[in-house]
Amino acid sequence: MSDGGEGADRRQRRRQDEYRLLWVVVGFVIVGGGAAIALSYGLRAAALGVACLAAGGSTLVGLWFILVLLERVSKD
Repeated sequence: MSDGGEGADRRQRRRQDEYRLLWVVVGFVIVGGGAAIALSYGLRAAALGVACLAAGGSTLVGLWFILVLLERVSKD
């Protein structure tokens, strides 16, 4: 039997992986979306598109933050 340390380590690892994945997704949405808009419509449209994509990315971060807060509150 394990002493319980392994379970806590897995939870910490999962939190770190979720955090990294969040930033990878947000970065991909902004950079990849901006590049797709630039290739399709040009640099002027890409400037506006990146601003809109950044707003969408910040919404994802905000929702993730709310979920993390709910997870911490529910554990108490």
